[in-house]
Amino acid sequence: MFSNNTKESRRFLSLALLGILVFVSVIILRNVPERIQRGQQAATAIQMLDAIRRPLLAIETAELQTKESSTKSRAHANFEQHAANAKILIKRYQDASRYNPRLVKKVDALAVLIDKWIQAEQAEREQAVEDQSLAAVSQRRIKDRRRLLAALTLLAAGEAPIHDDTEQGLAAEHLLQWGGVSLIIYLFLLIIFFLRVRQREILSSYQALEQVRAELQQRENYLALTLNSIGDAVIATDEQGYIIRMNPVAESLTGWQQKDANGHPLPDVFRIVNVHSRQPVDNPVEKVLSSGQIVGLANHTVLISKDGREYQIADSGAPIMDEEEKILGVILVFRDISEEYQQQEALHKSQRNLAEAQQLAHIGNWELDLISNTLTWSDEIFRIFELDIDKFQPSYEAFLDRIHPDDRKQVNQAYMDLLKNGVPYDLTHRLLMKDGRTKYIHEYCKTQFDENNRPLCSIGVVQDISERRKIEDELIKTADEWKQAMNSIDDAIYLVDLDDRIMRANKTFYQLTGLQPKQVIGQDINRILHPQGEAVPCPVCHARKTREDTQIIMEADHPDNPTARPIEIILKVIRNEQEEPVSILMAIHDLTTQREIENKLRQHQDYLEAE
Repeated sequence: MFSNNTKESRRFLSLALLGILVFVSVIILRNVPERIQRGQQAATAIQMLDAIRRPLLAIETAELQTKESSTKSRAHANFEQHAANAKILIKRYQDASRYNPRLVKKVDALAVLIDKWIQAEQAEREQAVEDQSLAAVSQRRIKDRRRLLAALTLLAAGEAPIHDDTEQGLAAEHLLQWGGVSLIIYLFLLIIFFLRVRQREILSSYQALEQVRAELQQRENYLALTLNSIGDAVIATDEQGYIIRMNPVAESLTGWQQKDANGHPLPDVFRIVNVHSRQPVDNPVEKVLSSGQIVGLANHTVLISKDGREYQIADSGAPIMDEEEKILGVILVFRDISEEYQQQEALHKSQRNLAEAQQLAHIGNWELDLISNTLTWSDEIFRIFELDIDKFQPSYEAFLDRIHPDDRKQVNQAYMDLLKNGVPYDLTHRLLMKDGRTKYIHEYCKTQFDENNRPLCSIGVVQDISERRKIEDELIKTADEWKQAMNSIDDAIYLVDLDDRIMRANKTFYQLTGLQPKQVIGQDINRILHPQGEAVPCPVCHARKTREDTQIIMEADHPDNPTARPIEIILKVIRNEQEEPVSILMAIHDLTTQREIENKLRQHQDYLEAE
């Protein structure tokens, strides 16, 4: 609409300037200013011409009075005065005729003629005193008449160019007047036409404006329906941060009605605090107005409604800008995520617990997307491999590079077999650290396949068992040392649990029973030592049941003696730090040799006593 008005205005100005240009062109081409000026100068010249006639006739009248009157002195004075007036007027006539070169020649000739006439008259006056004859007077009068007629004739000759200039000036003035009137009429008609056009345009613009208003109202209604249909809460503010619009969801969450909230600063209605510190959170509208960018609330933000209810929310604020990027206000969109927040908090807690559990157990998990060839490690794997999580990019090749060279082929072959056969692998291998240390890890991996048996994703767990392996090695070493030490003892030594099952035994025990380790370990001690049933009495059984340290000597014929030789049975209860029994260590010492030595010593003593 405004562009059309500008276009019509330019057209009107163009037509107006065209009319003025035509008017000025005609004036210039017809020399109207010059002709008017010449006409004005001609009017001045004709006045001078008319004025000259009076002194000329007055000179001639004075001359006649001089010849006829008795008072010659007075007539002479009149002559001198009229002659002087004639010279002044002829001078003025000359000045007024300078505009027309043709008129200048005639005026100059007239000036010369009048000057000569006045000089001749003065000379005749001087001669008139000496010569007063009738013939002389008649002759002078004839000359005077001729001079007067010549002057009047020459003076009349100047009227033609003057009248011509006057007529030309009048015609030019008429042309200027009629041209001006025509221009005024043209401009007036042009203005009327322009006003009519503008009136139609204004009417059309008004109709278009009404249509636009109707469309805007329709859009406003549609916008209101759309805004009210949005599942999220929406609050709009002006450039000062005062609320101008709210949808029903925002009314429900804030506890404010739009009619009550309109014109209020946003913090009055949108009260938000940190869920942990309970400190107020910065107004998001102020952030948007200051930065001119979209901003969002930090996590753990709680909205406190008018009635005191609290909602965990997530929101974002965006500036409302015009075409020139001038901020007109802010639109704030937020929603209740209380349930999602609780789920996220539970998930984060679970993830933290999982991470802590992985760290405590030295177990990490990984996932390899075989479609995009993207490998993802948990934080614990980085710790196990002693790599910087910010600098190292996980990949299968980088993983193989960290495996001990002697185990690398085995691990790669196990994974290739998994991709080929789909059978998960479970193996232990070594890692070679940068400083030369060796770590032992236990790894389990399986792969997911699509319906075409194409591998999609591999997942696995890695556990650092270096410490366990070290303990196992130490235990194995200790067990070997215990076994060697126990086997070097001639007594039969065995360890039983609280249920009387044999846990360990030395070589002498196996020689005593005639059994192999696989026939002994885990078996009930009573079945080993008393295959026909528990002996009566059984002091050793009683000592095991009462969990008391005991030392028993049995002769060869004792029912509970499994060896048929004199023996000494030592029972030691092993207890934990709380003095609770854990297991029972037992030893069977053969007293046969000791008895023989004792007999020999006794015999020797008897011999010595006899001597």
